[in-house]
Amino acid sequence: MSYYIDNMVKTAGQQSLTRLKSASAAILDTTNVVKSKLAKDTLEAGRLVDSAITHAKNITPSRRMGLAFDDAGDVGKVRIPVENTHAVEIKLKDVLSRIDGVNLGSKGSKMESTSVKEEFKADYFKESFRDRDDFNAFLRENVWSDKTLSNVDKVKIMRENFEMLTAEQKVDFNVVGDHKFLTSESNYTDWGDWPPVNWPEFPGLDKTKPILSVSKEHPIPENLDRIGSPYGNNFAVIPENGVPLNMDERAICYIDNPSAYHTYLFDSTHYFDAIDCIRNKDVDNLNKIIDEINLNKEYGKILHADKNDLITWNLEYNKFQNNQLLKTMCEEKGIDATYGVMGKAAPWYDESMNTILANGGAGQINTPVSGYVLKQLGILKEG
Repeated sequence: MSYYIDNMVKTAGQQSLTRLKSASAAILDTTNVVKSKLAKDTLEAGRLVDSAITHAKNITPSRRMGLAFDDAGDVGKVRIPVENTHAVEIKLKDVLSRIDGVNLGSKGSKMESTSVKEEFKADYFKESFRDRDDFNAFLRENVWSDKTLSNVDKVKIMRENFEMLTAEQKVDFNVVGDHKFLTSESNYTDWGDWPPVNWPEFPGLDKTKPILSVSKEHPIPENLDRIGSPYGNNFAVIPENGVPLNMDERAICYIDNPSAYHTYLFDSTHYFDAIDCIRNKDVDNLNKIIDEINLNKEYGKILHADKNDLITWNLEYNKFQNNQLLKTMCEEKGIDATYGVMGKAAPWYDESMNTILANGGAGQINTPVSGYVLKQLGILKEG
């Protein structure tokens, strides 16, 4: 079997090089965009050959290939799998890199060393560009789905595209700032709809530090902030010195973006009664609370909630309460999350790499409904 595998490697390499010579001649007479497309297709074909070779080796029972049966004992018959050497892909990249107009970069990366290629840049100032959905749609189609790009490449492309946006276009826009926060198995894959962030365990509170139930005895502090839109349940406590916390302290993975930073004033006076109304789907008493809040408002009065609002907010509340990770944490700590929980942001730890990605430590609040709901009720106000 080893003879056939070795022969497969040689044959695949020869066939690939033959195709490359033909492709090279065509490439020399076309545009850089077409060149890049041909290069991507060629590399993808090389990867498929490498995968087939590796699969064939891994189903061949040979001690030469790393079987370890003798000492397996009761654990089962185990062997060390043969790794993909990417031999064909590497050879193809070597040939492609010598073709004028095709720049694959170092170590097989197709990114240029100084800036993102034009094919990976969108025109964010044309009339058809509307918002971050257009930004994400462009990346999803042209970058995230590209299996010839590494995670490092894709994050670099996102960052440079993001920097071309105006401050207005960056409002509430969060973009991953470093490839280290992505899952390791996502490298050179189609990301799908969103970047494959290796998020820490919900709710992201440090279990080695005190974690409290939000209550009238331990209310939510008045001065909070948040990175991004209000459609989320977690907030940070603004330090007494007023200096905003950085991404590392918050244990989040985004590029610094002043246009996504929000400060809030939190009103605990009506919070607990409002949450009781939401969990009990009591629209009448909730509207009485809104009337009380409006007594102190000269303008910008809060609109009454209707039954559909209560149904939606109750579903959101129950989703939070039924999260198994949250329930387990509360059981361990002897607390409940009826009105939320608070503590310190946990360090972001990557078990596969045995390393800390972000240190955490910021004061963190997790509320049972989103900031959007709390703003609708007038309990959370822009600072």
